[in-house]
Amino acid sequence: MGIRLRNAFALLCLLTAFFACDPEDETITADPNIKLEFSTDTISFDTLLTGYRSITQRVKIYNRDKNAVRISSVFLSGEDESPYRMTLNGETTPIREDLVLNGSDSLLILVDVEVPEDSRPEIFKQEGNITFLTNGNSQSVKLLTWAQNAVTIGKQSITEDLLFSDPRPYWLKDTITVEEGTTLILGEGTKILADPGASIVIRGKLKAQGLPDNRILIRNIRQDGLYKHGPGQWEGISLTANAQASLSFTDILNAKTAISADGREGTARLEMEGSKLENCSESNLIAINTKIQAKNCLFDNAGDRGIVLLGSEAEFTHCTIANYGFQLVPRFETLWISDKAQVGEKEESYSKKTNARFRNCIVTGNSQEELGITLKLPESTVSFSRSLLKTQSLDKWPDNRRIAGEYSKIMFQNPAEFDYRLDSLEVSPAKDYGLPANTERDLEDKTRDEKPDAGAYEQVIKEKKS
Repeated sequence: MGIRLRNAFALLCLLTAFFACDPEDETITADPNIKLEFSTDTISFDTLLTGYRSITQRVKIYNRDKNAVRISSVFLSGEDESPYRMTLNGETTPIREDLVLNGSDSLLILVDVEVPEDSRPEIFKQEGNITFLTNGNSQSVKLLTWAQNAVTIGKQSITEDLLFSDPRPYWLKDTITVEEGTTLILGEGTKILADPGASIVIRGKLKAQGLPDNRILIRNIRQDGLYKHGPGQWEGISLTANAQASLSFTDILNAKTAISADGREGTARLEMEGSKLENCSESNLIAINTKIQAKNCLFDNAGDRGIVLLGSEAEFTHCTIANYGFQLVPRFETLWISDKAQVGEKEESYSKKTNARFRNCIVTGNSQEELGITLKLPESTVSFSRSLLKTQSLDKWPDNRRIAGEYSKIMFQNPAEFDYRLDSLEVSPAKDYGLPANTERDLEDKTRDEKPDAGAYEQVIKEKKS
């Protein structure tokens, strides 16, 4: 009996000693030679508007040693005054103290930033650090943000002529309306960045005066990750009855519909040169009873139809109209033209003659048929000349090339990256196919030769390397 008690007591002591020992990865070492490792040495945010909170980025901190280390302090430079925000273990704070990081373990820190506004017109740099103090060592992860002040515009009606010419971008937070008898002028190089739900409504006039080397840009505000090429992130530009818009070297990106013109109660007018309506969740251009002149323009990628013309008079010269979708799946023809349709929220029947002319253009996309043309009125006409068309039949328009067979590849440089220049290594079927049309330069302001290429871009052939 005594032997059994002695054995039980010995076993109890052994178990007590075992459970009293810390696992090796929880044993804290004060060795100054042990240093933390980071998943990145710099967290950077690229060209953020002041007053706008960034996306969240992350950095992982690793302890590669077998033993635990005590991080005596983790802090943001400037602490409470820092524009950066740090979240660690679910707590957002500029400083954390007395953290234990077990051996072969890691922790995650989330970082975002909101740079305060100031008076600088140029892009500037906002720097900072996250500093870690461990076993007498000081280590840091750099924080870097390129920021720019913006001109903030909320909901308003513009009742006097106004010029946008500030070198800073305009941050459009809501809808602005240019009233009748009023002109909004966008000077060369103007940038407008729009919040979700924001729009520009033209009841008067819009003049966008971009230049080939100083284009105007109107797009969504977010440009990180998938948002850079995400369609439908703002409403777009609307023209009401009798409104007028002229766009020169202007890019309108990532809207629901880049331009929608409704002239049912009075003809709207739209002139475009060297401009892009790109990557829209609905359409690039919708025009009802609108007079349109477009040359050297690109209409690309839409979730619905690329261009919709109803009861309009339109002339497109040297335009590329392409709908490959990519993030979107196009449901209908790239180019849809009619003189009768149901329109508006009440789907009221609207009928008016349509006359549309396309010269030296390209109309293409993912579908086998990219022309949707329905004309009921005898006075309505649609014509194509010296254009490349993705269609099942050219019976009505013999003076064109069908994109099929030997002409099935337009050979754009990189449509997935919205690059619709003609390939520089292979001769495109669009090469030299156009006829002179008083359009001496292309969308990029390159000179067109005496045999102009179809579409918005003049092809430049590079010699192949042997």
